[in-house]
Amino acid sequence: MRLSAQDRRRLLARLALALVSLWVALSILFLLAKVAPADFLTVKLANLENQGAGQRVDEVIGQATVTTTTKSAGLGTTLAEVAEREGVPLGLLASLNPNLDAHEPLTRNLRVVLLDGEWLDELAVRYRVVLREDADDGVALLRSRNPDVTFSSIGGRAYAREGTTLTLHEGVSVAEFATLRRLTAEDLLEVNPPGSVGNPDGRLAAESILRHGDPIILPIGRITEAAIRHRLGIAASLGERYATFLWDTVRFDFGASFQTQEPSLAVLRSGLAKTAQLNLFALIVALVIGIPLGLVAAGRAGFKSRRIGRLLSAVAFVVPSFWLALLLIIVVTPDGLFDGGIWTIPITDPDARNITDSASQFFALYSIPALSGGLLLAGLFATAIRRQLTQAADPVQLSSLLRALVDSLRIYLPAFVGLNLVLELLFNINGLGLLLLQRIYQADSPVIVAIVAVTALFLVWSFLMLDGVRALLERREQAA
Repeated sequence: MRLSAQDRRRLLARLALALVSLWVALSILFLLAKVAPADFLTVKLANLENQGAGQRVDEVIGQATVTTTTKSAGLGTTLAEVAEREGVPLGLLASLNPNLDAHEPLTRNLRVVLLDGEWLDELAVRYRVVLREDADDGVALLRSRNPDVTFSSIGGRAYAREGTTLTLHEGVSVAEFATLRRLTAEDLLEVNPPGSVGNPDGRLAAESILRHGDPIILPIGRITEAAIRHRLGIAASLGERYATFLWDTVRFDFGASFQTQEPSLAVLRSGLAKTAQLNLFALIVALVIGIPLGLVAAGRAGFKSRRIGRLLSAVAFVVPSFWLALLLIIVVTPDGLFDGGIWTIPITDPDARNITDSASQFFALYSIPALSGGLLLAGLFATAIRRQLTQAADPVQLSSLLRALVDSLRIYLPAFVGLNLVLELLFNINGLGLLLLQRIYQADSPVIVAIVAVTALFLVWSFLMLDGVRALLERREQAA
């Protein structure tokens, strides 16, 4: 169906409004997560260096021997999935792990041999040839410093074979040595006073060259302000940070978690399925309850039936979801309203989190939060349907019914999703709501930004789709 000029203008206007809305949401997120807490967190974390800070004598590492790369596979993951995730050919993994079946689920904490050597970028970061953000430069440096070594590659990613001895550097200045540990030269000189192991003759300075095997004292348990400002992403100017934030968000590159060092999107994906299941279940409940209530309240049934329908829809709309959830817990669980209870809510059962693991346990866990979260939306559905169908010539016209549902979702979708995130906390469902609360407590800024940004993008996209559906319904009604 060809769009008219008016429809194209409306579509472009909606797209522009969606982009502006998303930009405003991301800008507010930037201010809250990247600007407002910056100085507070810097000072607070920097003060920790006075709590348990210590020192240790270390040696400057100039050479390293390559070992085998192994990685924990995760419960239920297959060797084929590991190969796809890590970008390593399945045949290579199968040859390195001859005792494992490629398609059989792996047990908990099993370490899989991933590579008969080590990736050069990971070696460069681990042995502090370069900082993590300069890993590609580290690969080039290791190649140039080891001209006699033959490096292999998989998918364009270079690695060194097991048993290879690599030269990391011939010498490094105190200033560079400190920078690669996110310290300053002053930090190192402070813990290496004249007469110490690392500075026996008192001549150690920022430009002094350290060689392989030279002892030096390192501060441990010490958090410097420079390291914290880099970790929080607040070392650059405000304009540069804002531009970088927007560009990284567009590319869905939110950085690594402060807590686990995993990519933030990987952490987000771990809770996304649970949140999607709860919201979909609650939406089904809202439709199953709200549509009949709306039809009864707007239908040609008796006066009492209409009044009852309107009363039930009003009650469904005003009852707080968390209060209803707490009440239902008392009703269904043993030793609550009934001594024997109706069923036990499997709050601690991991199989209850996914419908594919155990359908019975899934419904036992999700039924109450889905009913509590969906009932509020059901009341809104019923009220909108009653109003729409009362005004329509035919009280059971399908287009009027769909318009009422779409209008309700356009108004209430953010609150619906937000309330379900709260219900996740109540029922210990490790979705995005519980994950977000945990990461706020831990000040894990990258994961917080990832969750809020993706949620905002979903809501903006949903509003755009709902606007499109509503416009299509209006056009069909006009054509009819």
